[in-house]
Amino acid sequence: MEKINQPALYCPFPYKVNKYIDVLEDETFEWAKRFNILANASYYQRFLKARFCLLSSSAYPSSELEELKIATNWLIWTFFWDDQCDLSHLSERPELLKTHNTRLLQILNGAETESDDIPLAYALSDLRSRFLQNSNNQWFHRFVQTVEHTFNAVEKQLTSQKEGTIPSVETYIKLRRSTSYVYTLIEIIEFCEQITLPEEIHQHIMIQSLRRMANNILSWTNDIFSVYKEIKVGDIYNIVILTQHEQQISFQEAINYAVKLCNQEVQEFIDLTERLPDFGKEMNAEVERYISGMRSWIRGHLDWYSSTGHYQTAEMLTIPFTK
Repeated sequence: MEKINQPALYCPFPYKVNKYIDVLEDETFEWAKRFNILANASYYQRFLKARFCLLSSSAYPSSELEELKIATNWLIWTFFWDDQCDLSHLSERPELLKTHNTRLLQILNGAETESDDIPLAYALSDLRSRFLQNSNNQWFHRFVQTVEHTFNAVEKQLTSQKEGTIPSVETYIKLRRSTSYVYTLIEIIEFCEQITLPEEIHQHIMIQSLRRMANNILSWTNDIFSVYKEIKVGDIYNIVILTQHEQQISFQEAINYAVKLCNQEVQEFIDLTERLPDFGKEMNAEVERYISGMRSWIRGHLDWYSSTGHYQTAEMLTIPFTK
């Protein structure tokens, strides 16, 4: 039996919690029930264990209540849809997933729900209406494009999995940024904090680099904490597992490598924020709020995993690609 020690993940950002956390729980639960997302006891237990309100309240600590409720509902939506893509029959049928995703995108773009739509489609229609009531069209259009990009990437990954493809770590890292839904969560920083960045600043190479780094940090942290769950279900699409296979090293060495990579990315994120150009006094303040939102996600996400142990297990499982 291999005993695994996980090195500490580096995160010097302050931990903050939204003042509305105590009133968020009941409303979030009622929303999930209303759209039949908690259809059985298993889903209900997963909902309780996930502690979505803790995660969203630390990821968006300055948000007002209405925006925070919407952001939390989106987080729940992505969690349960991602689970269905990974753990249900959809994981074996990328073509069926594509059909579902096409329909979900139609709804996100304004199509009316129909009687044969899945419960998550009705929930998505509700989210669309509330996003539009509390944002501008430019932001929502970019958000929808990000969701579509994520759906396409998930379909691509499931097709590769079905074919038995083992990607290189480099290929996986690029794909992981797209499949993780993290970019949608970063988009919501602007929504929750009521930030309006001009498109030229949003597309600035250094801002885009910070978004990419934040995505990497969140995605790799997720991989590190969820690796035992993925071993259990036979999913090799994890930076730890693929690193072990590619470098032909022990599982402990692969964990060490992933943590080191993540810690280096945090430091590079910090270094880049100190080299940003002058966007003007007013816009500098908006950019700082946006970057602060990314810091809050990185800090809140790590503390959420540490406090919930959501994907962790004490079982010592059979490690794939063991050296």
